[in-house]
Amino acid sequence: MRWKLLTAFAAAFTVVFAFIAIWVVHYASDMAMKRLTAQLLEATEGAARDLPKKAVAAVAELPTEGRPKRSGAYQRIAEDLTSVRATIPSISPYTFMLEGDELVYLVASGSPFKDPVARTAPDSTLTYMRAGLQGTTFEPQNTDSYGTWISAFSPIVDKQGSTIAAVGMDFSLEYVQDVQQRAVSQVVPVLAVS
Repeated sequence: MRWKLLTAFAAAFTVVFAFIAIWVVHYASDMAMKRLTAQLLEATEGAARDLPKKAVAAVAELPTEGRPKRSGAYQRIAEDLTSVRATIPSISPYTFMLEGDELVYLVASGSPFKDPVARTAPDSTLTYMRAGLQGTTFEPQNTDSYGTWISAFSPIVDKQGSTIAAVGMDFSLEYVQDVQQRAVSQVVPVLAVS
């Protein structure tokens, strides 16, 4: 009788701890994702606020042909975006604008100047980017020719309240999954011992 009771209690506690473990792992993953999302949104809004508006406007006016990367305004924005990436290495920042009815990259490390965004981004991302010219938006997951990302977009607004361009920032989903895996790897041993 004693062994039956011990076995029953052991089985019951194992089931309870398994449910607790699943819940804690889920919770840890969700918290990691929320933290990354908040960091991404904060960095995007900060960059949109801090980029020099006159330099962004000057770059937006540059012709597609020629050598826009030699422009002092272009170099200033590129340096500012590089400093964002130095602060948060897992973020890929860039600027873009609406030219006519088409979204084009301004300063982006992986794309030529005023290259159409539609060449590399799916339609769903274009929708978020267009919304990002009006206010900060967050895209939970998107896949383009460079990989799979979570992204945020925020408008760069001049003193008159007009949108000049926008900042986009991407977190690689591989990085997000790595953060979630680290959170899980810290929680599972504690639950296993318990």
